[in-house]
Amino acid sequence: MTTKYNIGDKVWHRFVGNNIETTVRKIKIDYKGIPTYYCDFFLSVVAFREDQLFPSEAELIKSL
Repeated sequence: MTTKYNIGDKVWHRFVGNNIETTVRKIKIDYKGIPTYYCDFFLSVVAFREDQLFPSEAELIKSL
């Protein structure tokens, strides 16, 4: 299956009003074919839906 982002990709998301760059570490695909992206988040790894991630800070800002 092809996903929008791949392991190792740099992506952007928002957290408490801040734009944060992170790295995709793992991808899991559920039984419906929907990917969940596991990304670095401070000292842990957090799961994100595809619609929460953006390929650049400019794209993230444009989505607001």
